[in-house]
Amino acid sequence: MLFEHRDALIERQRLRHKQGRRTLDEQRLAEIADRLGEAIAEGLRVRLTLFHEDGDRTVSGPITRHDAARGRIRVGGEWTDLHDIIDCEQV
Repeated sequence: MLFEHRDALIERQRLRHKQGRRTLDEQRLAEIADRLGEAIAEGLRVRLTLFHEDGDRTVSGPITRHDAARGRIRVGGEWTDLHDIIDCEQV
């Protein structure tokens, strides 16, 4: 098998295993928004579960900044888009 064929096969398999974005219902979105608002107001630490096409990932820490115009928050030293948040827990 040629390297090009092997690489193409590996890429095809990787693409097959990518996740589709989940749709959260209005109640779930409201719960997440409430927890984020409380964490921002009181300076609480949060643990966010974020959508990623290769598998969900987790970020935790205090919310240090929020940018409503761009729809993102800064948690644990990195910017996170609000539409990528699947779950939010206060820790």
